[in-house]
Amino acid sequence: SLKHVFEPFYTDKRGAGDPGTGLGLSITHAIVEGHNGRITAESEGSGRGSRFTVQLPADDESGDAARRVGGPAREVTA
Repeated sequence: SLKHVFEPFYTDKRGAGDPGTGLGLSITHAIVEGHNGRITAESEGSGRGSRFTVQLPADDESGDAARRVGGPAREVTA
């Protein structure tokens, strides 16, 4: 369930070969938000993969990073 995917220790792979710790996306979420960014997750359903979108503030002309999400941003989808 994507509703809980950024919570520490959450994993949907219990009993699978290599389930992981459930910390990776939680740590990523904290880092992105620490840089005034936003990360979102989308999926078309079980077994269909997921899309994670990271938005981070872009530098303005003075070289200062934009201070709010919703302003100029660069988007990376992996």
